[in-house]
Amino acid sequence: MAAIMKIGIIIFGIIMLLAGFWFHSVKMLTVNFALCWTVLGAVFVLSGAVLPMQAWSRLFSVWQGILFLCLGGILFIGGFAVSVILSQLITQNRELAMQVALLMENREQMEMKLGEESKDYEKTAVGY
Repeated sequence: MAAIMKIGIIIFGIIMLLAGFWFHSVKMLTVNFALCWTVLGAVFVLSGAVLPMQAWSRLFSVWQGILFLCLGGILFIGGFAVSVILSQLITQNRELAMQVALLMENREQMEMKLGEESKDYEKTAVGY
């Protein structure tokens, strides 16, 4: 049982490391979330490779250990999906803020241009 748990934890850690790097490279995760998931993956790999699992294997039978590994995997996949969604929302929020800033600058330029044209019009209208 200890060997199954060690191998499962190491494989899961490697998957988390690769997923963190890959999702960040395709711009689906922000740097903060990618860093958190890669560090967590590295912790899983190190804990699976270094820590002894004999005490854990006495607490669970083989099927319970596999069940807990699967359940933990499902929970981590759900957390990863939530962090991907949050990263996308953060990115969209930044893009919208940039668009609003550009629109506000454009509006100010238009107001200045209209203000100058109205002053020119008043000068010619008064002199007429």
